[in-house]
Amino acid sequence: MPETARPSERRTAARSSVVWDAVQPLVAGAAGPLDVLDIGGGTGGFAVRVAELGARVTVVDPSPDALASLARRARELDVEVSAQQGDLSAIFD
Repeated sequence: MPETARPSERRTAARSSVVWDAVQPLVAGAAGPLDVLDIGGGTGGFAVRVAELGARVTVVDPSPDALASLARRARELDVEVSAQQGDLSAIFD
C-alpha cells in the first residue's frame, strides 16, 4: 500500500489481511467443501478467494451493483458463487 494511503485505508487493509490469515487455513484444510455465508460480501473480494479454495459460497448484499461486480469477478476467475440481494433479515424470512 502506498505511503500516501489514508489511515482508514491502512486499517482496512490490515483488517482484511488478518481476516484472510484466519479464514484461509480453515477453508483450505477442511476435509470437504464447506458452505460459507458472506453477509454484506459486496463485490466478493473474500467470497471469490474462498470459492477458489473449494468452498460453496453464498453472498448476501443489499446492492445489486455490488452483486453484479461479484458475478463478473467470479466469472473471470471461473468459480461459482451464489448471490442473494438483501440483508441479514432476508436469510431468515
